[in-house]
Amino acid sequence: MEIRSGSVTTLSLCPPLILPMSGHFTTPGTAAQITMAAISSGLTGHQIAAGACNHLEKHLGFACLKEFVLPGRDLRVDIAAIGRKGEFWIIECKSSVQDLISDNKWQNYTAYCDEFYFAVGMDFPTRLLPDETGLITTDGFDAEIHSGSIRLGLSPARRRKLTVQFARIAAIRLKKLRSEPAGHN
Repeated sequence: MEIRSGSVTTLSLCPPLILPMSGHFTTPGTAAQITMAAISSGLTGHQIAAGACNHLEKHLGFACLKEFVLPGRDLRVDIAAIGRKGEFWIIECKSSVQDLISDNKWQNYTAYCDEFYFAVGMDFPTRLLPDETGLITTDGFDAEIHSGSIRLGLSPARRRKLTVQFARIAAIRLKKLRSEPAGHN
């Protein structure tokens, strides 16, 4: 949500941000200022997703799908990850503060996962991210989990729908990768 008043724009993030029209913004109650140069991490969303997936797959045994559409919804998450015990995580990749500010859908994703994380570049101002979400930082190749998410939990029916959707999308994508050229059956 954005509220404009004179030369100041207030954005409802956690913690709230005040964005003066000068190109700097501050978190209320602190002297910290972030210039426009620090707003972008230098990594694209695809690079952030690659680093987060590499870490989850190599070090934690998760299977990851990028750009996963939640069943029965028109919501697409950046990364859906399923663990060896069936735990389901959603990770949203943020390449800039503007990307975070313009995202007003992520709260809808928490009903579809056991844990919710933001993945960002190493120089992203992480104090802008909500405390109740987990934090993953990446250099685009590997990543580190700094804080865990609040355990959200899923109903058995929703877990089943998510698992079936995950399996179907993975199978369809694998088939596309392995499909032979036309005329070769």
